[in-house]
This record gives sequence, structure tokens and C-alpha cells, in this order.
Amino acid sequence: MYRLIDTHAHLDEIENLEDVLAEAKKAGVVAVIAVGSDLESNQKVLKIAGLHKGFVYPALGWHPWFIKETEIDASLEFIDSHIDGAVALGEVGLDYHKRVRAAAGKDLQKQVLGGLLKIAKDHDKPALIHSRYAWRDAFDAVEEAQLEKAVFHWYNVL
Repeated sequence: MYRLIDTHAHLDEIENLEDVLAEAKKAGVVAVIAVGSDLESNQKVLKIAGLHKGFVYPALGWHPWFIKETEIDASLEFIDSHIDGAVALGEVGLDYHKRVRAAAGKDLQKQVLGGLLKIAKDHDKPALIHSRYAWRDAFDAVEEAQLEKAVFHWYNVL
């Protein structure tokens, strides 16, 4: 049987979490990286990881779908103050789909991503990058932050 690690799971969104984790173990999953998407999600991810030590590992993030300008300071401060207890920064990134840009424009997304990548760099954590319609800007942001460890997903050119 393979030993599998799920490197990107939104466990905070699952209703019957105990059953799902038990099934994952039966299928050969040996670890799960639980990603956060916003302040509430990050709090849940930390709690879930605390209840499942040695199996669930937290990654703290702020998904571009949930960015609000009024929450920048609080969200970055929470992540920065809890990142040492996480294995990665994520889910973070850029999403230039028109629906997302209507709520959080490109400049705001880039500003937030820059702050998040600085946290990752300062704490030597890898970043889990969402980059829909924004692959070049996301890649450039990681390069600019001099972050050496990043995983990209939803990586498209168009």
C-alpha cells in the first residue's frame, strides 16, 4: 500500500470530519496538510490539527477569494503570531477571475500576497500558492520575496 500525504485539504469545510479522516487513514493517507482560507478558517485549522496531532498539520493562509481591505492588519497579525505552529503558509495567492477582482482588485491582492510571503520568508515556511489567471504575477511575487519553497496550484496561463 502507498503511504500518501494530502498536501492541500480544506478540512474546516467538512461536516463529518472524523469519518472522513478515518477513511483517509484506511486508504493509506499518513498525513494531511489542512489549509486555512481566512481568519475563522485558520482558527479552525489550528484546532483540528491540535485534535489530530501527528496526522493533521496546519497551514495558515488567506485565500484571495476572501480578502477584505478592512481585515488586512488583523489577518496578517494572526498568521504571523501563529505561523510557528504551522508547517506552511497557505492557501494564499492571486486570483484574477473577474468575480474575484470585483471584490479584491489586483493591487490589493498583490499587497496582501506580499505581506503573506514576507511572513513565510521570515519564518522559513513554504507557501501554498493559488494562482488562477495570475501565474506570472504569483511567480514574480514569490521570486521577489526570495522564497525558496512554494507549491503552485490552479496554475493556468489564460
